[in-house]
Amino acid sequence: MKRWVPLLLAAACSHSSAPEVPSALSIDAVDALPGQVQPGGQVTLSWATTGAARLTIAAAGPASDVTGTSSLVVQPQSTTSYTLTAFNQPGHTPESVTATITARVALPPSVGTFSAAPTNIEQGDAALLTWTGTAASWSVSDDRGGVFNLGPRRSLLVRPAADTTYTLHGAGPGGPLSSQPAVKVSVTPHPASRLSYQPPSAGALQLVADACADPCAVITLRVRVASEVPLRGFALNLPLDLTKVSFDPATFVSSLVGAPARATLGKGPLAGTLVMAAALEGTGTAAAPDVTLPAGAELLRFNLSLISAGGRGNVFSGAAPVANPVYKALIQSASGRSANLLAVGSLDAD
Repeated sequence: MKRWVPLLLAAACSHSSAPEVPSALSIDAVDALPGQVQPGGQVTLSWATTGAARLTIAAAGPASDVTGTSSLVVQPQSTTSYTLTAFNQPGHTPESVTATITARVALPPSVGTFSAAPTNIEQGDAALLTWTGTAASWSVSDDRGGVFNLGPRRSLLVRPAADTTYTLHGAGPGGPLSSQPAVKVSVTPHPASRLSYQPPSAGALQLVADACADPCAVITLRVRVASEVPLRGFALNLPLDLTKVSFDPATFVSSLVGAPARATLGKGPLAGTLVMAAALEGTGTAAAPDVTLPAGAELLRFNLSLISAGGRGNVFSGAAPVANPVYKALIQSASGRSANLLAVGSLDAD
């Protein structure tokens, strides 16, 4: 019997120091829905695990036991990363595995500055509103019911006819601005009483005006041919100050016989621009032949009416459109497109 004692003791020692048994433990999937919320919004954290004896989840503070569950609703005030820990059975390896679940929070946009320059103008003049901030899209409203949707732009040129307060609005993934700043533009009255046009001195095509009895409230403008021009179509974009004049599409007439023609006030990038065009129709396999307009012929005409409350100032100028990206004066003919054949004078509200 004495020979067996050491063997039994050895066996007992060997059993107590046996290696830990590997076991399948894994975090198979984690998610956070919705993918982004405003501060304090509800986010559902969810997970799937294999072989976990216990689960905990923690952010900045102590871990919370979530054993036996597969999700947790949280309400973070800012983007927060949560650590999910899955613990193995005692004596099994690995002891634990972890995964990170991120709840993303979009912060509300903010405004740095909102100002007008100048803040005091004479009726008919302009003030530039500018601002800084983090919104994805902006709009400006005035106390007269007007709303200007500007997208990502951070400036707006305004020409109020009287004292006007403008309010800035912004929005982004985190919601709207928590407060809307406002600025006031003060206006000294100076209404306009008549329109006057200074015609161009040269040009193959010239924008001219009919005689108008003083005070001129409605002016008729015509594109006339100064020297013979072959064409099959034209396109004319004329930027206007629409606080000083209005356009009636019914007054637009194209003299290009047989050519569909249209005149309208543009939108979007062409806002504030009178867009006029006409083109002879081809046969489908061939373009329309050119029509030669002799000197003295008329290409088109339209009327502009004075808006007295818009104040005094320039409505359009032949010098200004050259640098304006929306200005266009094209003639299409068999030889191609010819740009800037139209000479434009200057129309003022006085």
